[in-house]
Amino acid sequence: MKYLKLSLSVITLIFGSTGINLQQVKSQVNYSNSNATVTELLQSKYCPSCNLQNANLRGASLTGANLEDANLSNVDLSNANLSGELVQFRCGNGLELVPSNLRGANLSGANLENANLKNANLENADLRGANLRGANLEGANLKGASLEGAMGIEQREYLIKRVNVILEKIGNKGNKCGNK
Repeated sequence: MKYLKLSLSVITLIFGSTGINLQQVKSQVNYSNSNATVTELLQSKYCPSCNLQNANLRGASLTGANLEDANLSNVDLSNANLSGELVQFRCGNGLELVPSNLRGANLSGANLENANLKNANLENADLRGANLRGANLEGANLKGASLEGAMGIEQREYLIKRVNVILEKIGNKGNKCGNK
């Protein structure tokens, strides 16, 4: 049995100047989390409104990909390359313009609600329970990241935890005078 594979670029060519509402066509296309969807995404870098829930995009090169309104819940983006051009997608309720490479990515429980991740990178990422509710994370990076149960964590809460960990390490080694 042979299958016909029709890409959205062909639909755009065919219907682009005929007055047909492309948004309606896109909303009726079934983008399901299948190997074909992931393969199409990796080849065309174009997958708006697609369902990539639980997709394995480890090591994928998604620079400049258009994932607007895509469902990225629990997507594994570990070591994915999202650097260079802006990668546009929607996670939860917030439109994302990420000029980052999300370094160690994975984004574990993802969603990233109203994200933005401003100056992202997220160094060794993972973000365990993720969501990050109102997100943004201003100057981001988050060095060794992970953030265990994450959810609505704000950058300052993260920094306070990091400072406490650093202070504990310093405290365990003693100070310059040799006192513990």
